[in-house]
Amino acid sequence: MTELQFCQLRVKEYIMKSMLANYLGTPLTSWLAIALYILAGFFALFLFFRAGRHELVDDEVLFDTTLIGAIGALFVGRVIDFFTRSDFYKFSIKKLVFFNAFSGFDWYGALLGTAILAGVYLKRKKQKVLFIFDLASAPIVFGAMLASLVNYLLFGKLIATLYFAGLLVIFWILKRFAKTKKFDGFFATLSLILTGFLNLALYPHLFLQFDYQRVATIITPVLGLLLFYKFSKRTPRADLKNLSAAILLSLFKTKRVLFSTSEANLVARSILLSPYYLVKLLLHLVKLLGREIYISMIDLKNIVRLKK
Repeated sequence: MTELQFCQLRVKEYIMKSMLANYLGTPLTSWLAIALYILAGFFALFLFFRAGRHELVDDEVLFDTTLIGAIGALFVGRVIDFFTRSDFYKFSIKKLVFFNAFSGFDWYGALLGTAILAGVYLKRKKQKVLFIFDLASAPIVFGAMLASLVNYLLFGKLIATLYFAGLLVIFWILKRFAKTKKFDGFFATLSLILTGFLNLALYPHLFLQFDYQRVATIITPVLGLLLFYKFSKRTPRADLKNLSAAILLSLFKTKRVLFSTSEANLVARSILLSPYYLVKLLLHLVKLLGREIYISMIDLKNIVRLKK
């Protein structure tokens, strides 16, 4: 055997070992991903229960809402994926039912199914539908945020890190607004608006094609805005006037900065300290994330203790 043949043989062995390692590693990675997704869902569930208990909502209502919403999410998410990806399913009922062999799921359909079935149940129980949806908004964002972190850790997708950062900011915004009383439906519609614009910002290529994903991504923030004005009883005209006034005040402030030494010094100081403010904000976000995870684990511990 020549040296060239020996090297070729070693390269083939290396390739085969790599292929075998990838083949054996893929199922393990998939099962680990599923387990971590379920764990993220549990964290979101505990936050939802904690928020409901804080607002004196019956545990039975919270549990039934979660169960019925999950059933609606699984059913509608699967069915919509079945009809929107007809090239894959070929309208085969077998492929629709056996999801373990023919994977596929639509998250917009899952959100729609959850809203419909949970809304019908809450209306029959004579509960405030929008109020319960507001309680579930931050936990759902939190669960999606952890799921995006799992996507990055296991699959190394760069877009997952950006999505995680965006959802973390949205979660922080929801927590900040939670300190003041808002109208029913505020947090649900705000979540739709912010996550919708986040999807549009991270997936600009959707504008280059016309399909279901593009339509659903555009409809989400638009629907959120429409529902926001409906529930808040505000008018876009009044908000445009307020926005115009804010822009005008900003222009006057810019003028003061340009022609006033004291104002310019304040702006320069803010620019110099901007890295400090950014680090402080990041530490606050990490602290908030760690606090919510810790509280969720305490809730899990208390539930297990009660079951024992």
